[in-house]
Amino acid sequence: MEHPRKKQKTETSELLEKYESLKASLRDQNSEAHKGEATQLVIHNLNKLKEIYGIIQNEHNRDTRVQLKDSEILSDASKFAATNAQNIKLGDSGVALSSDDVLRKIKKYMNPYAEEYPDGNDSGNVENGEPFFNSFNWSKLGSLYLQVSSKPIFNGFLYGPLETERRKINVRARVLDDTQSNGVVTTAKNVQATDIESNQEQNTAHMVKNVYRKFIENQDEEDEDNEDEGVNFFKFFINPNSFGQSVENLFFTSFLIKDAKLKLTMDEEGTPILQGVDPDELDGEDDEDENDEEETKTHNTNHFIATFTYNTWKELIRKYNITETYLGNRPEPEDTFEEDDI
Repeated sequence: MEHPRKKQKTETSELLEKYESLKASLRDQNSEAHKGEATQLVIHNLNKLKEIYGIIQNEHNRDTRVQLKDSEILSDASKFAATNAQNIKLGDSGVALSSDDVLRKIKKYMNPYAEEYPDGNDSGNVENGEPFFNSFNWSKLGSLYLQVSSKPIFNGFLYGPLETERRKINVRARVLDDTQSNGVVTTAKNVQATDIESNQEQNTAHMVKNVYRKFIENQDEEDEDNEDEGVNFFKFFINPNSFGQSVENLFFTSFLIKDAKLKLTMDEEGTPILQGVDPDELDGEDDEDENDEEETKTHNTNHFIATFTYNTWKELIRKYNITETYLGNRPEPEDTFEEDDI
């Protein structure tokens, strides 16, 4: 008894040739697909592809080249069918869809468990019509429509937040040209050079010079024997009639001390004394006196920060019995305070 021969497996090269032949057919039939007239060709090509793939499955062919070629041709066949479906014209091809079939499929899509009426009347009777209608998932059908259609999705819940008020147009005032009218023509005021000169009375440098000049004049009037004794620092800058001018005098005096025009020392009782600076001291000429070392110490410069309040001003006036101002009163309104305001 002869054993039946085993069926010889198809060569890989032969399978690849079948795929290449099918690919060439799809390429040649592409023009028909763009016309929408390749419906039968789509079915034929899919059957041919199914036939070749059946051979691969039966023979358990695991060749990677064959598997890749099958995927490539399947992709081309899908694109070919999609192109034909986009351009198909039902009227021209003689293909028509039954409205009953379409409605039946739509109902099944919205509610797969809906039972059809036995008498074939989809609307049913009046009593059962509304429950039957509400059994369909209309939102599911609407979602499908929005997915496959080109209509934009409307979001009703954004109507409120997106409401905007119409912008009001600001009416600009019309600027009239007064040069064309018979009215009075106004021009800019001519400014003279003297009008823009700075007020010397308010100039800090000018005020510092006046304070120094006042110090020199008062020193010249005093006796020569008492010239080196200097002036009580507090009596020098304090104006008993004006706290504001006292602050200004202290400010101006600080510049004179800084510029080495005046020097501040202490007497035997510890009272601050304001004295003039000898030009020889600035030139660094040291006298060969036994007090040279002590004089050198007095030339050292120190920086002090102190507070000068209204209460301090009143206390210094009382303590040193200051009844008149050393630097004189400037023509400004006195800014003294009432006792009740303190």
